[in-house]
Amino acid sequence: MKTIFKSFMIFVAISMAVSLTLVSCGSGSGDAINTETQDSVAPAVEQTTITGKAIDGYISGATVCLDLDDDGICTISTEPFALSKADGSYTLELKASHKAHINYKTASVVVYGGVDTDTSTNFNGKLKAQAYGKTEVNVTPVTTVADGIYDNGKAGISQDEAEHRTATVFGIQKDEVASDPIATNNTKLYAKALAVQKAVDILVAVDDSSIEVSEKAEKVMLAIASGFKSDTAVSDMADIVANIDRSKLNAKSTNAIELARELAKITDEKMNATQDRLADAKFCGGYFDQAHQFARDKGVDTPIDEAEAREFVGNIPICNPAEDYLKSKIAVHNPTTHESKYIESLDDIESGWDLIKLEGEIKGVVFEDLDGDSKYTHCIDKPLVNTTVFFRNNKLADEGQGGFVTKKTDENGIYSYDTTDIDYFYVPWTIWIKQTQTHIQVSPKYQKGRMVFNDFEMKAPETTKIINIGVTKDDDCPKIPT
Repeated sequence: MKTIFKSFMIFVAISMAVSLTLVSCGSGSGDAINTETQDSVAPAVEQTTITGKAIDGYISGATVCLDLDDDGICTISTEPFALSKADGSYTLELKASHKAHINYKTASVVVYGGVDTDTSTNFNGKLKAQAYGKTEVNVTPVTTVADGIYDNGKAGISQDEAEHRTATVFGIQKDEVASDPIATNNTKLYAKALAVQKAVDILVAVDDSSIEVSEKAEKVMLAIASGFKSDTAVSDMADIVANIDRSKLNAKSTNAIELARELAKITDEKMNATQDRLADAKFCGGYFDQAHQFARDKGVDTPIDEAEAREFVGNIPICNPAEDYLKSKIAVHNPTTHESKYIESLDDIESGWDLIKLEGEIKGVVFEDLDGDSKYTHCIDKPLVNTTVFFRNNKLADEGQGGFVTKKTDENGIYSYDTTDIDYFYVPWTIWIKQTQTHIQVSPKYQKGRMVFNDFEMKAPETTKIINIGVTKDDDCPKIPT
């Protein structure tokens, strides 16, 4: 596979861009890239490569490197370095100077920044995986636990033994630890990996220290790993979080452990039973935002106890597989009994039950697809400014109540529409722009025409829907996406 960068200057420019916002190539973590130099260089030998994928969902635009100096930051002048592609894939080239490094045999592949393509949100964590002797290294929350157990050789066990203990803890096979759960359709492994990461996310969200977000995530992952230095099987995800080494956590993170336990448990159960990974990952993402807000509102100056955590989780709105929530368009919740259910019409709302409203935002980027991949590529494709984006709320329009809205893109090609005032759980939408005669739409679907109508749905508690609209000139139109 060809390297991503052709010169050091391009390397630096793209790396700096990764630290911006989602549309301007944001990592969301704020991590810097160390540009220190190393004086001694080993004799040249034949280069080898490490390839793999960065996975929470697949992470696009993540900073990836072999962290030879074990500082958790990618040093582009002395460490193999790359940005992950849209499918999470990366390639690191190993030179003689890398292989001669004193830490080469214990160094981890480190991943931070980028965008989780399952949820279209910034990835704020930090993932690791052991790499020595391997040509393919997938980096996931599960490999991060294994890496923490190994602890760069300081734990006195081999990498193989660290993976064995991780497999035992998670109740999986050893060869699954470093596998790609998405490509292999391993629902059990994906559910556990996501559950770990969401537990980490909530503990990071309440950490009030001044260090970078991804460093906070790294600290929490190490605390989880530290709780499993022995070869012990654990019954469920709640117990994995409960075993965390509290001495390694920020005080407020310690106070949120019970909440993290309950969220890890419900995530594992939910995603293990999923029929549509992408739909459920986006749809259920709303309750993580609610959990973060709950923890912040509480201040977490005192521990959230088990009863409070369970009460909060009991108040989480319906989170059913895609085929279930499409059966009806109205959902209600009882704050006293913590039950949620569907009803057929607004006339069926009973006393004591509240309507679950669609409160969120529709946003995205309108862009010219310069690299021809039919996807928005940060810092490569051209954002289209001052472009009118048309919205049709099909529920209101079909009922003769209007439902038409327009928004303009800003200087970064971004549009945004706040749906907070919409009193429905489910709304089918249509979105479009007016194209020039020389343009053809390539995203979210390929179609010719001055106006291409793109239909989508939004359901509570989904708080954000990202629809990027891409066009290309007729004379350089790419192949129809498959």
